[in-house]
Amino acid sequence: MSTLKCVSTAAISVQLLPRLGIAKLESWSAVGIAFLVLFSICWISVAAFNVLIYPHYFSPYRHLPGPKGGHWFFGHFPSFFKQKYPWSIYVDWVREFPGVPVIRYLTIANNEVLVPLTPEGMKECLQTKCYEFKKTEQWLRMVLDFAGWGIVTFSGAAHRASRRMLSKPFSLSNIRKLEPIFNQKAVELCEVMDRICDEGDGVIDAIELMAKTTLDIMGLAALGRELSHLQSAQSTSKEKAATAYAGADKNDNYDFHDAYQCIVSPSMTGKILLFASGYLNVRWLPLQANREFKRATSFLNGTLLRLIRERTAEVHTAMRAGTHEVKESRDILTFIAEESLPGSDGAAVGITEDEFVGNLLQIMVAGHETSATVLTWSAYMFATDHALQDRVRAEINALLATTPNPTYADLEGLHHTDNLLKEVNRVFSPAAVTYREAAQDLTFQGIPLRKGTVLDVIPAVTHMDPQIWGKSVDDFDPSRWEAERLTPTQADPYVFAGFSNGPRICLGKTFAWLEMKLVLVQMVPRFRFVKLEEEFEIESPGLATRPSAMKLRIEKIE
Repeated sequence: MSTLKCVSTAAISVQLLPRLGIAKLESWSAVGIAFLVLFSICWISVAAFNVLIYPHYFSPYRHLPGPKGGHWFFGHFPSFFKQKYPWSIYVDWVREFPGVPVIRYLTIANNEVLVPLTPEGMKECLQTKCYEFKKTEQWLRMVLDFAGWGIVTFSGAAHRASRRMLSKPFSLSNIRKLEPIFNQKAVELCEVMDRICDEGDGVIDAIELMAKTTLDIMGLAALGRELSHLQSAQSTSKEKAATAYAGADKNDNYDFHDAYQCIVSPSMTGKILLFASGYLNVRWLPLQANREFKRATSFLNGTLLRLIRERTAEVHTAMRAGTHEVKESRDILTFIAEESLPGSDGAAVGITEDEFVGNLLQIMVAGHETSATVLTWSAYMFATDHALQDRVRAEINALLATTPNPTYADLEGLHHTDNLLKEVNRVFSPAAVTYREAAQDLTFQGIPLRKGTVLDVIPAVTHMDPQIWGKSVDDFDPSRWEAERLTPTQADPYVFAGFSNGPRICLGKTFAWLEMKLVLVQMVPRFRFVKLEEEFEIESPGLATRPSAMKLRIEKIE
């Protein structure tokens, strides 16, 4: 819009110059030069005003409290590359401004970002006025290349339609039928750990093993295909097991795990390019990080597109032949294929092939990455707190002694395990940040917001607020989740935002919780996590609180 105004201003000024006797423009070349000069002066002036003057002297948000200092052009953006966790700076701010509902900070080109710091602000953004906010244009430019259009990236009516369609395969009754898949892959994980103890030094990379486990689970639950990442982890050779998903080249060792590693755990250059892509198109630059990113996204899009087309053809052919049977429990890909049939809900709302791919991309990455991260941090806490580990093991062993094959209902009684997972989500906040943008003019926490105003919604600000959790806020203490210890403020559902809240709450929350519990039920009684083998680094900045590697020493329990 500013550029258009500069063009208009320059064009009008070119016409006025001769009439005011300021300059004679006797040729088209003179007119062109005058236009370019005037346009440049206008554009530079507007840019200087927007960057150097407006946010400090004219912005309606300039009186909001917020961090001081910052770069004259990049604002507080450089600080995000210096923090330990991808949300550490926000936690510093919530402690610097106790009780303040909303703060403001400046990012690239001194663009303003607001951050709600209270449960009330979380509720208003995520629940009360959920659809008055949308995903930010900057965030969409960052993630669309690898996530596509789907339930996570949609806003408004499109999001509601996708959620209605996908709520069926993610219903509790359907998820409970996936217990055999969860158990199968948990057993395979234990077999890998057995082998590492028997044939190696007992050191595992927890994030890699957990990511392969949850990704294999998503392969069966979402795609109906065996991805064999854990089988490749068991191999004593350097070659991976032959890929089993349709369209894969068996001579090509590249797989889903490799592709997602490139996206969620890139090099520092890759991280810079990821966040810079929210402002400028940098994916065309001839850099190795971009070539790796393109390979990963091409592999994911191409493989899922082939799977969708093949499954859709299978379902449609069976339907025409009258042999297709709609089962209560089926993988999400089959469900999507059924939804594309004429007369289905999916066909009724006009879901396209690209949107099918986008939904699968988002389900796959969200469905495995968050669970893998929580399981990794749980293993880390076991290795650093043996009393905690023994308490959870004793609880699980007591259940298995009476119920060797526990069901969903049986797992509800694992209170120590449940509290452990809640505390991991609180202290390590796997989903680091959610970006929102005002879709219209509105009032938020009593502050008039203009359309386009950006909000960073950070679960860690309520998870790690001393005013909510007291002086022990930084301590890892699962017992704080015992019902008798929770204060009304701590029990507020908008304090615990590990899976978001409101109409956009994570659709796979129940899926992830059951998956993680069943993995722990299989793993904890068989292995002792002894110690952290070496220091680790967190993927920061990043979209998740993920260690780049987590080397832990384990021992078998005989």
